Amino acid sequence: IRNPWCAALLLDLHSRPPLRKQAGQASAPRILLGDRFGAACDASLVGRAMRVLDDFSCSSGHNRPYSGGYVLDRHASTRRGLHAMQIEVCRSAYLDEQLDKTSAGVKPMATMLSALVRELCAEVARLGGEDQFDQAAL
Repeated sequence: IRNPWCAALLLDLHSRPPLRKQAGQASAPRILLGDRFGAACDASLVGRAMRVLDDFSCSSGHNRPYSGGYVLDRHASTRRGLHAMQIEVCRSAYLDEQLDKTSAGVKPMATMLSALVRELCAEVARLGGEDQFDQAAL
């Protein structure tokens, strides 16, 4: 199914517990991107994702403490145009203090994630050759 588009992107999107702020960080990251240290997707995809997160003033991290795991190892093959990225969302960004009910942050998070997915689709289309690519889904 990938061949008609020349490139594909798998997003492994899930939540994670809050992290502690590390030395030198203004705040703990709300979003963590993992690409198996460049092995699972083209650097332009991570760069574009980081720019979107910056545009939303969202604190983010890359590969630390989580770089991605089985899903990325199993499915990514950048030489074949199959890119994979892990996106971990801090639960405190959209849940209450007890982390059991949605908070006012759920709608802004959904808006940001939607924008992120749209931008990543555009970038993978560029990687696949825009002239040949019809976006399968947005």
